[in-house]
Amino acid sequence: MRYDGRYYRVDGVDLQPKPATRMPLVIGGSGEQRTLRVVARYAGEWNSVGLSAKDLARKNEVLARHCEAERRDPNAIRRSMMNFAMVGPDERFRLMVAERLSKMPRRGEALSAEQTVLRGPELGMIGGTTQQVVDQLGELSRLGLEEVMFQHLFYERDEVPEYLAREIIPKVRDL
Repeated sequence: MRYDGRYYRVDGVDLQPKPATRMPLVIGGSGEQRTLRVVARYAGEWNSVGLSAKDLARKNEVLARHCEAERRDPNAIRRSMMNFAMVGPDERFRLMVAERLSKMPRRGEALSAEQTVLRGPELGMIGGTTQQVVDQLGELSRLGLEEVMFQHLFYERDEVPEYLAREIIPKVRDL
C-alpha cells in the first residue's frame, strides 16, 4: 500500500490481518422500486429503518422478487434495522422517550406522547414493557431480522443502554 497525505506518507505497507472474505456492503433504506432492487443486486446486508412487522414482511416479499430477478437467494442477504425505541426501566422513562419522539418531524400528522405510545408499533417503533419489547423483537426475528439498532434520543443518559443490556439482551440473545 502507498499513501501520500498531508501529514503522513507510507510506502510498501502490508496491512494485516487481511479480511477472510470480501467486505459486505450494507445498503440502508426501504424503497421498494429502487433501493430494494439495488439491495438484491449488491448488498451483503439490508438495513431498514423503523418498519413494523407487517411492513417488514411486505418488504421481504418485494426483496425476494427482486432477488429472483437477479437470480440471487434472498436468504444470503443479512437484515438489520435502525429503530426508534420507546424503552426504558419504567413507564415514566418510556413516556419521557415518547415525548421526545413525538416532537420529531415526520410525514403526516403530529402525535402527542400518548398517541406515539399507542401507535408506536404500527409506526415501526419498538417499545413497551420488557415482555412487549421481547415479543416485538421475536416477531421481527421470525421475519428474518438479525440485528436492531435502538435510537432512544436520551444520549446524555445511561438508562436505556443499561436497561437493554440488563433486561432485554439476556431474553433475546438466542432468537
